[in-house]
Amino acid sequence: MNKTEYIYQQIKQDIISGKLTPNQKLVEQEIAQQYSASRNTVRNSLSLLESENLIIREANKGAKVSNFSIFDVIHMLDVRIELEGYVIRTAFPNIDEEKIKMLENICYLMEQTSASELVTHSDLNNKFHYIIYEACPNQYAVQLLKDIKSKVTKYNVRFFAIPERKKITLQEHRSIIDAIKNGELEEAVKLNIEHVKSIKTSYLSHQEFF
Repeated sequence: MNKTEYIYQQIKQDIISGKLTPNQKLVEQEIAQQYSASRNTVRNSLSLLESENLIIREANKGAKVSNFSIFDVIHMLDVRIELEGYVIRTAFPNIDEEKIKMLENICYLMEQTSASELVTHSDLNNKFHYIIYEACPNQYAVQLLKDIKSKVTKYNVRFFAIPERKKITLQEHRSIIDAIKNGELEEAVKLNIEHVKSIKTSYLSHQEFF
């Protein structure tokens, strides 16, 4: 892991854990001194964080930690509910045996992930959905979904600390895979929408985690 990646990972973890709070300023010079790195390296690390919407950078103002409330997340999930059905419907004909095996492998890896590995679990969860997204011919819709998931990275990680959520997510993912394998388009669409609705319900029912 190079210095850029290391600093990116450290700051990302500090944001996810709450050590760095919403709207907290990130000063390049201070970060460079803390990690014995050049300011150019720090800028590259901040660019990676910005690409995940974990920070905001403004001209002449510097960088600060993004500030999304739980209600912002709920509103974005409402948009996901509308888009996910369309995306899996149009992706369905393009999800071949290779992609199904990839989806199954991700479920296996998620199952092997320990309860404390929240970041790993969140990353695998994203990969599961991205495999389906990549099969969708409408990349404008896909980009909207990726932007939403990117904006709520911090919340997605904490989401998997909710008791039983890892188990529920795995069950829902496997049900979606079964529908795809069986050629059941409408069932796959229904299950994908229900999956996002289930996520929304968990957020609303466990706001203390966020």
